[in-house]
Amino acid sequence: MSDCKCECKYEKIFTEEETEGMAWLDRVLEAVCEKGPNHRSFKKALAAAQAINKMEQHRHELHCAAHGLEERIMMFVHAQMHSMPEGQA
Repeated sequence: MSDCKCECKYEKIFTEEETEGMAWLDRVLEAVCEKGPNHRSFKKALAAAQAINKMEQHRHELHCAAHGLEERIMMFVHAQMHSMPEGQA
């Protein structure tokens, strides 16, 4: 798991399919809370929630890796600019 502590903010735009999926999970959660783990969709909802969490974890790890890559690229560019003879930068 990544140790990224970034404070960057981004807006996640959900597709219609993602929005429908989240609404389905909300409905199933209500039913499961009402009827318990014997609800017919309990296992499907649990599997879907676990898959979403895993995808979000991977997305976050990629996001943090991109921060590190961006920093290394900027350091490389900075070093290249300062190693050029004056007038060529």
